[in-house]
Amino acid sequence: LFVWARDNVGHVGAAAADSALVLSPDGDWDNDRLSNSEEEVGGSDASSPASAFRITNVANDPGTGMYTFIVSWPGTTGRLYTVYRTDRVADPWTPDAVFSNILSTGGAMSYTNAAQASNRFFRIRVSMP
Repeated sequence: LFVWARDNVGHVGAAAADSALVLSPDGDWDNDRLSNSEEEVGGSDASSPASAFRITNVANDPGTGMYTFIVSWPGTTGRLYTVYRTDRVADPWTPDAVFSNILSTGGAMSYTNAAQASNRFFRIRVSMP
């Protein structure tokens, strides 16, 4: 990548060069099964397989008398998060009415859900505002 500066009378300065990695949005440069554009939206580094948006923990809190699921993940500043859930993978995924399009300011995020069912599946959608 070369960049030239031009002043208001047309003088062009010396070129400044730096390397830049330009990736195809549909490609998967780091082979982590997320496309480069998905990594951009998720806030992860498309050149590092260790950097990918993932749910980091799903725990069950048995002390409530119900099944209480706690889902955790790292949030990226400026991204919107919506939690979806279902009791059976083959059933439709329902977005949570409260935890929908929540703007992250960075750091760990978590979602708690109480249910009668002992099995529950979660998915998180990440989007840009």
